[in-house]
Amino acid sequence: MDYSLNKLYTTIGISKQAVSQYQKRQEVFDTSLLQLLTEADELRAEHPGCGV
Repeated sequence: MDYSLNKLYTTIGISKQAVSQYQKRQEVFDTSLLQLLTEADELRAEHPGCGV
């Protein structure tokens, strides 16, 4: 299977390192977004009349 991915990466012109770095950045973004949404939900619960 690794061979198939190598061929795909070569065909579309990206490296395995680029894919790995993208995945890491996406994980950081997803974690930050989840934290932000959790904080927004807490603010809404504490201040139901305030728009957040």
